[in-house]
Amino acid sequence: MKLSECAQGSVLAACLLLAAGCGGSQTAEPETPAGTETQPATEAPAEPGGEAKKFDDMAPAEKLKFMKEVVAPEMAKSFQAFDSEHYTDFGCVTCHGPGAKDGNFKMPTDSLPKLPEDMAPVMAAKPDMVKFMAETVKPQMAKLIGDSEFSCLNCHTKE
Repeated sequence: MKLSECAQGSVLAACLLLAAGCGGSQTAEPETPAGTETQPATEAPAEPGGEAKKFDDMAPAEKLKFMKEVVAPEMAKSFQAFDSEHYTDFGCVTCHGPGAKDGNFKMPTDSLPKLPEDMAPVMAAKPDMVKFMAETVKPQMAKLIGDSEFSCLNCHTKE
């Protein structure tokens, strides 16, 4: 069964959650590079005109700060609301994989499950996960990083 791009996005989002579950315990978060410590962020840094910067337009230190202080805590709330027991230790490694402990935040990552062309089996096996990823994670990430085109393939690779 082939799925529309929208349906594939929903399924891919579900897979992100599946993959996030593979992240395991989060014992060590990467340290902020020396000289980049600043006050906690509550939203994206502003452009000169006052508009929030898109994630892709941020400097590396801004991205790290924004992910640690805004994205990770917000996404932790959502994942923990979905499954508080499984996502107790939600952190960088949950989505970015074990390389995050060493400062490797490259996305998409092979640490998350590869997404099949035919997502029907995943949808049948994990309907709650697919719904959560499609209706919560995908739109929340799109809003947080200012990317209306955010999709499952921002995090996952294809089979």
